[in-house]
Amino acid sequence: MGGANPATFFIWEFVKIALTLALLLATARLYHDLNWLALLVGFIVALKSYIILLFRH
Repeated sequence: MGGANPATFFIWEFVKIALTLALLLATARLYHDLNWLALLVGFIVALKSYIILLFRH
């Protein structure tokens, strides 16, 4: 097998972002009493939690 293909990486990154947005839209339609601030803050904290682990020492 050859090396890593940058085009494949970008395609799958686009798929990941598209699925994330689709799930957020589905959540907005299904849960009308959604607390958006709590959802977005939790989402950002989950995405950036590795930074907290890096500075934990």
